[in-house]
Amino acid sequence: MEREVGLLWSGGWDSTFRLLQPSRQEGLRIRSTYVRDHGRGGMLCELTAVRDILPDVGGQVRRRVVPKGECGDAGLVFGSLDLPMLGVSKKDALRVSKAMGWMPVMRKTWFCHAPTKGKPCGICNPCRDAMNEGMAWRMPPSSRLRYHVDRLKGWT
Repeated sequence: MEREVGLLWSGGWDSTFRLLQPSRQEGLRIRSTYVRDHGRGGMLCELTAVRDILPDVGGQVRRRVVPKGECGDAGLVFGSLDLPMLGVSKKDALRVSKAMGWMPVMRKTWFCHAPTKGKPCGICNPCRDAMNEGMAWRMPPSSRLRYHVDRLKGWT
């Protein structure tokens, strides 16, 4: 019998990396859950990333979308939360993704919480993390410029 594991999947770098590891390396079936939060500006971009990535991972992923705050599913989603990316840097995930040939999938991931014209804003926390953790290559020039201008504003 094929083993199945649950995963909160946002369509972002970390959760997609964790989706690929057990499904590709360990052959496990993934039951993914996306928590829909209409208050987060990047939600539609995240859902687009999930939609674009699904064909690359094939039938190994069962997808579920639950609304934020839906009490009936909160226990199922967060009941026995494990944080497997603690201690794994984005650069570590990048190195493994390159070695395993996962970069075409990983390039489709999303991270910005406040996109500007469909591009990363450059100033939200996930954008700052991307810039500070060696992932600036994921940001278009306009986003990198906004990041640097925002930093300069903080110095005055």
